[in-house]
Amino acid sequence: MRWWRRRQPLHERLAHEGGLETAPDEPERQDEPVSPPEGPMIPEPKYRFPDWFQVDALLKQWAQEWDVVVAAEAPQIGGDKVEFVVLADGTLIVDAEEGDASLDPLARAVEAELRPPYRASGVRHERGWWAVGARPTTICDLPGVEGDSVELTLYRGERTVSGVAAGADLGPLEALAAKRHLEDYAIEAERLDGDLFEVQVNPL
Repeated sequence: MRWWRRRQPLHERLAHEGGLETAPDEPERQDEPVSPPEGPMIPEPKYRFPDWFQVDALLKQWAQEWDVVVAAEAPQIGGDKVEFVVLADGTLIVDAEEGDASLDPLARAVEAELRPPYRASGVRHERGWWAVGARPTTICDLPGVEGDSVELTLYRGERTVSGVAAGADLGPLEALAAKRHLEDYAIEAERLDGDLFEVQVNPL
C-alpha cells in the first residue's frame, strides 16, 4: 500500500507541537542535509559514503541500476528495506516500509546529489546507516483514467493502447513523447496515487 507524506520543516513541526503558528508568508526553510562522519569519501561520483562503509557486490550492482547511491544515517527507520518516490514539490510517497518513521533523512541524502522527482530504494546497512539508490523519474497526471497500469505504443503510425477503456484521454502521455520529439515510442505508466502515474517513455 502506498501513502503520502508531505515533508514539514523542523521549525514548523516544533511550532505546531508547542501551540505556536508560523507567519503565513514565511518562506519554507529547507532542512540541512545530514552529514556523514568525517573521513575520506569513495571517489566514484555515483557513491557518497563514509570511509568505513563497505561497498559490497550489492552496492556495485546498484551503481548499474541507479544514478546515485548514497549513505544516510537513520536508525529510527524500521525493517531492512524501504521504497519511495519523491515528487517535484517534495511530497514523499511511500511504497514499502515497516512502521511509519520519517524517511526524510534518506531523501535529504539523495537530494544532495539528485533533484526530485525521483524513485529511491534503501537497504539497512550497519550502525544505523542505510544505503540508498535513486534515479530520476517522470510523473504524469492522468485525471479520469481508470486502471493501475497503462501501456501506449505508437509505431509507424499505428497506435495501440492497453490497460484503459477505449477513448480514455492519454493526451498527457502523448505530450511527453512529443516533447522528446519521438515519432515511434512505447510508454508504460503505473499509478502512484490518485491521478498521478509514474511513467517510462521508451523510443522504438
